[in-house]
Amino acid sequence: MLSLADYAGQSIYIAIVHNSMNRFLLAVDNLYAGEPEAPAFDATNKTRRFCGNTGTTPVLGSIRNLGKTADIKKITC
Repeated sequence: MLSLADYAGQSIYIAIVHNSMNRFLLAVDNLYAGEPEAPAFDATNKTRRFCGNTGTTPVLGSIRNLGKTADIKKITC
């Protein structure tokens, strides 16, 4: 996420530039321009193996907030 707060009240242009030597494709996804309305979380599972119903394994992951600031007190898995 990129803040444009420094440009508040000004007209700006946003450009996406693709320089390619082999004319391969450029894919752009999930562009949003505006004020986030709420926290927007993106969770990624980084656990490397499946333990089944009887084994144990560490659970690893990451959570990113792509929206407004969130005051997180507790995460339960």
